[in-house]
Amino acid sequence: MSFEYLSEEATADVAILAKGKNLDEAFEETAKAITNVMVDLSEISPVKEFKFKIKSEDLKSLLYDFIEELITIFEIKHLLFSEYNVKINKQEFSLICVAKGEKFNKKKHNPKSIVKAITYFGMEIIEKQKETLIKFTLDI
Repeated sequence: MSFEYLSEEATADVAILAKGKNLDEAFEETAKAITNVMVDLSEISPVKEFKFKIKSEDLKSLLYDFIEELITIFEIKHLLFSEYNVKINKQEFSLICVAKGEKFNKKKHNPKSIVKAITYFGMEIIEKQKETLIKFTLDI
């Protein structure tokens, strides 16, 4: 896994740093980090495929909308994903995500935290030549 939690104490927020070789992979690691806040990522079987598209006004908004969509899918459809394939169009600020996972099962997935929302506080997208870093904060 290429993400880490930056928060050191139990608070109402969790700060996360996700890393990838490129922007697509960094978004995928972002999604995994969010899922792992809610349940243990390794407990999710990739048996169902779910596809969604997002279009935003800029790159930070795309990240925000992507995370918000993942939270909404869990809240409404009760789906959790362990595998993500994200393709981003930077010119249009859009993405297509194909996620694989399963329906949430309280006995199997042992809930950890409820993710309420994403915030813009401290959000950064840092694209380097061989690595992309994404920093963001979740309200739990």
